[in-house]
Amino acid sequence: MREKVYVPSFKPRNSKIPLNPVRVFATQSEYHQYGGPGGSAGYFSPSKGELVLFAKFEDESTKSSMSGCRSVMFHEGFHQYIHFAVGDVSPHSWFNEGHGDFFAGIQVGGAKISFKLFDWRVDYLKDHMRQKKDLIPCRTLVRMPQSEYYSNAGLKYSQGWALIYYLRNVSTKKEHKQVLDAYFDYLADNVAAFREKKKEKGGDDTKGEPVPGIPGLRVFDFEDQAKVDKILSEAIDKAFASINFEELDKELRAWVDKL
Repeated sequence: MREKVYVPSFKPRNSKIPLNPVRVFATQSEYHQYGGPGGSAGYFSPSKGELVLFAKFEDESTKSSMSGCRSVMFHEGFHQYIHFAVGDVSPHSWFNEGHGDFFAGIQVGGAKISFKLFDWRVDYLKDHMRQKKDLIPCRTLVRMPQSEYYSNAGLKYSQGWALIYYLRNVSTKKEHKQVLDAYFDYLADNVAAFREKKKEKGGDDTKGEPVPGIPGLRVFDFEDQAKVDKILSEAIDKAFASINFEELDKELRAWVDKL
């Protein structure tokens, strides 16, 4: 997945991206005993570089569980890749979680990879729209910090997925097609430049802290979160400079209504 899907879509700025561990527990209870958050089906730990998930969902068949495990692996695997590809900085949650769910919908058949609608998010949105509820304005969604994204997470994850899928696979507008690449390129390039400037000023941002038990993996600390936050905000400005948010909201809502 990394070489066939993630790398071609998001060119890494780090010269070396380590092969990180994937820990798969047999059961959901074992996963939670290890520390898996309640209500989650998997997670990526930036501090350990570790992707953690489980193979058997409670009250689901083995076949259904394997399908769910594969989707979670593709979702969390994207987080694992993008964190190191950008430069040990995570993008905004709509981009990060939205793409995680975009890749969670991948179907693999032999050597063929196809991008399908992700049922978990489609089902949520259908139920949401049946209740005559509205979506979050995209102007608000794309600037939400991670902490806020986790509040009413079902809607925000589902709409983040919908926005990514719409921009990538549905909209034919030229200005929509450039949004995701513009965001990623600005973020990744400026984080890389920031690290280089820090290095030139005498700050060693290349060694990082080793993670016990995982050879070759190191975690970096920028020590200047305000600068990183500024780069993240500027990436949004750059990516959406030519976008009419009111029109995007209307078009996204019309597509969601048809799911």
